[in-house]
Amino acid sequence: MDQVGTFCGSVGGVCGWSCGATISAARLPGCGSDNRIDVTSNSVAGLHTTADFQGTIDLQECMEGADEDGGCMTSPNAFQHWNCPQCKYDPNPVGSDMDISLDEEASPTRIYTSLPRMKVTLRGAQSPKASNLFNQPRVVMLRSSVAETGVWKKLYMKDTGKFELPVLVDAPTKDPDAESDEEGSTVFDAYTKQAMILRQPSRLAMQPDWCFGPRGPLYLVACAVNSTLYENEDFKNFTAGQRVAPPPFNDRCVAVSGRCGSACSGAAQHLDRCTADGYIEQSALVGKILPQKNESISVWLFVFLLLLGFAVKVAVLCPGIFRSYPHYRRYIPDLTEELRFIVVCVTSNDESRALALRSLIGAVSAIPAECRCRYHVAYVDEGHRPVHKALWMKFCHLVAAIPQ
Repeated sequence: MDQVGTFCGSVGGVCGWSCGATISAARLPGCGSDNRIDVTSNSVAGLHTTADFQGTIDLQECMEGADEDGGCMTSPNAFQHWNCPQCKYDPNPVGSDMDISLDEEASPTRIYTSLPRMKVTLRGAQSPKASNLFNQPRVVMLRSSVAETGVWKKLYMKDTGKFELPVLVDAPTKDPDAESDEEGSTVFDAYTKQAMILRQPSRLAMQPDWCFGPRGPLYLVACAVNSTLYENEDFKNFTAGQRVAPPPFNDRCVAVSGRCGSACSGAAQHLDRCTADGYIEQSALVGKILPQKNESISVWLFVFLLLLGFAVKVAVLCPGIFRSYPHYRRYIPDLTEELRFIVVCVTSNDESRALALRSLIGAVSAIPAECRCRYHVAYVDEGHRPVHKALWMKFCHLVAAIPQ
């Protein structure tokens, strides 16, 4: 642990169980709930050392593919949800008979679950002042466990050139004829491969083929937006001279700044809200964004008209809802006293006599009990068939013969 404090100027990393594990990272001492190692200026994972660590280090998982610069495209996943690939490692020396499986004593290829590619980002660190330092900071990946508290070891295997480095399981197999000779491959210094590159992601170099604006007094504003908002296929790119909404710009920009002055002109001219060093005052670019509400007179009037129209429809189409009227919920013989007669009409077109007889019997059977008015059954044969006329007459004689 003391060597970490002696040789490392900045520390940081992740902790817990990876590869989709469900165990909480809080079970490890010195590990936060966000799967990050607790680091202070003189301690790592709760263990103190004689050091003065500076800056912060972020360790992120690399997804498949690369960004526009060909580098690692990082994932926002926590260490617990990293996607761990399957790798294979050949423990036999390069160029030997065991390497091409000609020796029965050759060790088999080992397949194991490996951590994915990672990206290390260092922020806020000052370059130390000494003569025996690299011109670029180097990264050393270390690991430790609860069984060896305070003991840190290198995570990766040293490249000596005598053994093939691990590769993904689905990586294409090398052609033996295309492999190098028995002397092995070229060996690179680990510290050379682990040199960090200075990047300034917040900087943007613009080289348009059109003019920004006219010559003379000018306000120039740079607005950084979330790229996912404009990656839709239906979105058309911004065009030269396109007008945009005025400030405040923080309703659409995640970061904004601007310069002001006389462009391409030697004559200086004072501009409002412009500082002495040529920057637009930040208060002129951002401001309080009020939430959009529908509390306007036009909206209230529209809602009132909708409710009024609905009320009129209800009053016209459903009058029974608002006033009661007398009605019987069941049959009472006294109801038929108000009627002069009841007529039930049975029609027939091309039905047989059996179906017509069935309808006639049903019509006669439908007479209300204790009916106080005349009850008539009419038979209309649209075919004017004599046999149906005879059926109707015989049916009437039969009904007349039934005692009252």
